[in-house]
Amino acid sequence: MGCAPSKRGSDEKSLQGSRDSRDFEAERISAMVLMTNPAVEVTIGSGIAREPDFMHTVLFVFGGPGSQKGVLTQELAHEFDFTLINIEDIVFSYLPNKVANTVADISEIQEMLRRDSGVLTLEWILSMISAKLSTSSNQRFIIDIVPELTSILRSETYRTGDHDKKLEHFERRHPVFFAMELFVSGEERMYEAQNENDSARNELNTKELSPELTAFVRGIDEADKGRLEKRILNYHKCARPFLKYFNKTKRVVRFDLKVPHNPEILYAVRKTLTDFGFAKNNDFIRVVLFVPREKNITDIDLDYYRLRKVYLSDICHDREETLSQQIRAVRKFIYRTAKENENYLVILNCLNNTDYPLTKKINFSEVKDTYLDYFIRHREQRVPAQRCKMAFRAISTTTAELCLFPKSMGEQLCNKIGFIFGEKLTFSETTVRTERDTNNELTVTNGVNIHQRLPTPKPHTNFAQQPTTNSSTFLTANPWIPPTPSSSITPEQRARSVSLIVKKDRSSKNEFSPKDKSHKSHKHSKSEQNLSKESSSKAPTITVTTPASQTPTSTKRRNSVAPR
Repeated sequence: MGCAPSKRGSDEKSLQGSRDSRDFEAERISAMVLMTNPAVEVTIGSGIAREPDFMHTVLFVFGGPGSQKGVLTQELAHEFDFTLINIEDIVFSYLPNKVANTVADISEIQEMLRRDSGVLTLEWILSMISAKLSTSSNQRFIIDIVPELTSILRSETYRTGDHDKKLEHFERRHPVFFAMELFVSGEERMYEAQNENDSARNELNTKELSPELTAFVRGIDEADKGRLEKRILNYHKCARPFLKYFNKTKRVVRFDLKVPHNPEILYAVRKTLTDFGFAKNNDFIRVVLFVPREKNITDIDLDYYRLRKVYLSDICHDREETLSQQIRAVRKFIYRTAKENENYLVILNCLNNTDYPLTKKINFSEVKDTYLDYFIRHREQRVPAQRCKMAFRAISTTTAELCLFPKSMGEQLCNKIGFIFGEKLTFSETTVRTERDTNNELTVTNGVNIHQRLPTPKPHTNFAQQPTTNSSTFLTANPWIPPTPSSSITPEQRARSVSLIVKKDRSSKNEFSPKDKSHKSHKHSKSEQNLSKESSSKAPTITVTTPASQTPTSTKRRNSVAPR
């Protein structure tokens, strides 16, 4: 009895295979990092207004496979405060109510759409989008009306019907500023060849495609190539009627990526929206590299990576601050001073590694031995002085902030810094008041002066010491003051009393007898008259006594207020 000896040869083969896979992955990452991406061509339609309606802006976005549409919409939502509305959310949220809750989950909804493709109509989808636009408190919206799921793409509403009339009816209530089209050169030729005969379709080869798209197609196998072509054809079949409607009024902004998954599309869309006048959120995605000592970054070309070097001691002057206070101070400093496309290098020369209670938060951690180019995509258009390969620990949050650390730093400390840095700043923390003069003039760091006269608080006075003035809202007329000389006021008369007699009318329709209702005079009975006399005699009296020293010429007086 015993364990069988392991095969040494198989172990060596497995180790060799893992080394080969790691080498291939490293070569792939190096090629992706060092490869120059083609520039994105932007074509703006002449029918687009120069300035949008900033109070209510609606954009449509169209993009097929490889267009970076999903990443782009999330970037716009985070950086320009757009609200994303896509058709999948509308279908899965509101379609069960439309069919009287006959479906319970998403799988049943997809099965129902496969059986009955006519249950989903464009009029209903546009009406649901209009309802969300009307009930939302936001001002900027981006609508992704072309779905990704094939069960929705096969619906008859995207293949038949008059899209122009339905979109015109939608724009009467919610005008669309423009439509963004993200495409790759050569995709349209594939869609046009699908509608031709078989001979023309077979003649379509890589020579007719762009060099970038040809290299991408050659890198995938035949099975994936067939699925990709099918997805591209379904997208163009669905998006063509919508783009045709916006092209009639020349309200389409076209972005030619030249190659699928081109990261330059993000910068092209940002620049286009900024040129139209959309204000950017200064808290956009950037890379922050934290290092414990300055000697860790001696080989990094800071200008090439657009890294701005700051010291923690210059931001936090109090050396006794906690870790949370120090990192939040760094976050506030970056928010207030950062420029566009600028990254930060923070040297933690006075860090206090205090305890921080970790809360439930989704963070993504990754350790990778690669170039800094892998994380910083927006660099200077030149060859750096040198590229250094380092082991980085990357921590990103759901809001897409990216924190980099050397692998030599402790994992627990890196996680705490990533958690604190990912916390959202409050409104008071993002507004900086640097100066307040005697005239209460507030100077904000962005150069905008706010002139505001703050009310000076009055000293606290007791109610018993407040003088009775003639401008009181509770008096119907000025009180009568008897002409008594001030010298004749005795100490007993220095306190005056104000008696307010409040009478309540107890008469109502229910208190009349049936006999009295027949007469026009509606006279009260004797019991009612006696009741009114008792109520008047027992009326509550409110007496407010104030010193007469506040009004020297006043004496004891009685103010009666007539009921309103």
